[in-house]
Amino acid sequence: PGTIFGEMSMIGQGMYQAFAEAMEDATICVVRRQNMVQFLSTRPAVALRLLEIVGQRFLEAQASLEALAFKNVRARLASLLLRLAKQQAGNVVEGVSHQDLAEMVATLRETITDTLNHFKEEGMVELGRRHIIITDFQKLKAIAEG
Repeated sequence: PGTIFGEMSMIGQGMYQAFAEAMEDATICVVRRQNMVQFLSTRPAVALRLLEIVGQRFLEAQASLEALAFKNVRARLASLLLRLAKQQAGNVVEGVSHQDLAEMVATLRETITDTLNHFKEEGMVELGRRHIIITDFQKLKAIAEG
């Protein structure tokens, strides 16, 4: 809820193509760049918040690139599960399929299924249909950082 995307066009990047897929029914709002710039010029607090979001997204993109370059699938998946759980404010990652996870960590769906099953055997997660319950944050964090 309340997620924005396509924000790079608001900071002078011209035409920006963004893709998002709603996991449930959603209402979207499209704002022309000119209108957004005018709105932001009269509301510095909103402009600052947008800058924070862009900065956070930049850090996440940088972390993803580093993970792809230097971490194995097991560590990338552990990092992703921790990040998704944090975004969903709990210990449950909901609404993502094994294929979704595979695309997010740049691997095959079968590899995700195998890795999740190993995480389950090691007592770090419980698996359900389109949800994953994290049962041992510390072990998962150790793998993510390893």
